[in-house]
Amino acid sequence: MSGTSTVAVFFGTTESVEEKRAFDYWRSTVMSTVDLQQLDLDRPFSASRMIAQSPHGGIIHTISRPYSLERTPAHIRRDGRDEVGVMVVRKGRGYLENDRNGTLLGVGDIAFQTWSKPGSGGGLTDFDEIRLLIPRETFQSQIGNLRELAGSKIPAGPLNELFSAYLRSFAVSVHTMSEAETAIAIEGALHLLRGIVDGHNPDAEQDISAHALRSLALARIER
Repeated sequence: MSGTSTVAVFFGTTESVEEKRAFDYWRSTVMSTVDLQQLDLDRPFSASRMIAQSPHGGIIHTISRPYSLERTPAHIRRDGRDEVGVMVVRKGRGYLENDRNGTLLGVGDIAFQTWSKPGSGGGLTDFDEIRLLIPRETFQSQIGNLRELAGSKIPAGPLNELFSAYLRSFAVSVHTMSEAETAIAIEGALHLLRGIVDGHNPDAEQDISAHALRSLALARIER
């Protein structure tokens, strides 16, 4: 790709700091747009994250020990982020609460969240997740009603596995891509996601209230 600039890629890892400072580094440098709490105090904290961002959207790949996070109205007012995140769980268990909805997460699940609404979530075990970043307008026009989807999931299945493999390949290759190539890759992901969302029957899923979700999450943390 001679003469073509690649997209901006940021890589953060706790390996770059002393073990005793690892969580403080992660909380203040990599995850500064949320409040963060370490869940497993019996082991040293470790995590890594790759973020690639373009005008068309981006992708985040996170591997981490357990933590919980909360995004408050103060965070929203401070940074004004308005993207939508489409998360694929590749390893571990977790939970997500966003806007009116909440759900527990496991391997293979696809979940939706927006930075423009308060919410919380986290990994209850060591986890590996990939998150596609999409502008709100793109999500609304091409995927579906964000108010209905935020804080919900599509359970693991064959099409989710295909989507996960696609995002994994995208995450590995994005550092070599131009903005135009990144836009094509995001459009490919949106095409797959549209089919998954259109084929999903939300009535088959049991709604979880915010109170019930927090109770379940806390119960799992205490085990």
